[in-house]
Amino acid sequence: AHQLRCGGVIEAVRITRDMYPSRIDHLAFYDRFTSSHEWRCLLTRRAPDTLRTAWPPLPPAATIDDVRAACARLATALDLRDPQDYQLGRSRVFCRAGLLARLDTRVSDYVAACATR
Repeated sequence: AHQLRCGGVIEAVRITRDMYPSRIDHLAFYDRFTSSHEWRCLLTRRAPDTLRTAWPPLPPAATIDDVRAACARLATALDLRDPQDYQLGRSRVFCRAGLLARLDTRVSDYVAACATR
């Protein structure tokens, strides 16, 4: 532990955890928000006209750049306006604390609103 502390490793991990504690693979991020019927309905309803798509599954031959571009479109459709809330890395999406929970709450609220109409 002393060696890690002196080498700055513990401090680097703490800073990383404080900044973007939630990390999710690009493909898992895309699948999480496009695989359920509720999310597809919410995305289609809320997305700008240029982003209204069926949100199909990504092809097995999709490159990392294809998946990253799909995640960027998805972030726009999810209305993630604050660039400080998330960052698209080379292979992962880095999210600030609470972002994934807020997105899950958004779809829960949408489903509840649809059920009470």
